[in-house]
Amino acid sequence: MEGREMGFVKPQETDPEAGAREFGFESAQAFTTFLTQMYVERPGERKERLAAHARDAGMELEVLTEKLRAYKVEKLRTTEGPHIRFYHRTDLEAFRQIILSGALLSPEKIQERNPDGEKPVRSPRHHVMFTRDTFHEGKLWRPGFSAEEARKSATNAVVFVFKDALMDQPDFDPLGDYPEAEEAPLSLCEGVLVMRPEDLPRVKQILQDAGYNTLPVKLASEWRKPEGEKK
Repeated sequence: MEGREMGFVKPQETDPEAGAREFGFESAQAFTTFLTQMYVERPGERKERLAAHARDAGMELEVLTEKLRAYKVEKLRTTEGPHIRFYHRTDLEAFRQIILSGALLSPEKIQERNPDGEKPVRSPRHHVMFTRDTFHEGKLWRPGFSAEEARKSATNAVVFVFKDALMDQPDFDPLGDYPEAEEAPLSLCEGVLVMRPEDLPRVKQILQDAGYNTLPVKLASEWRKPEGEKK
């Protein structure tokens, strides 16, 4: 959980012309515009745009969606590097349930694992939502979570920090401003950030009781930005 130096070599970016041809666009500019529009749209609007283009390009919607997700993941890896982190914020009660489940789960996954249990509270989103770090030329440009944000918060929130390996999940969707997944195993979690000092003992006890003794826990106000700070 300590800071890291941003000394990695930036690989070549994904070829936009090749992407345009592969996905049925006449030009790289049209392909880039399409991706940008999806980035700022709501999930329902994004799905409608994907469906419309799938029809125009003569592609199956599921195939198009899977290929676009893979393209975006590759682009994130090659342009932003392995230091990207994903963050999911929740309250203490939900945190306890997540730890007992061993993963962050979408409402559908929760119901699938426990069909006889109480139905999860519905939300506008059907997947687990994350914020993410954004880099520009190898430097952190917009953090997915910051210590300053923590200092301004007085809630009993807890923040899960996930490694870049989250992008390897088969249902990971990076097409929108807020990446989504149906399931995020705690094996991919790098650590837990706690907003209030008084909640630290309870968080550590929940982790210990569930056998996650080695999962790092720290105050969110002490979180170091992913590009690292020299001591």
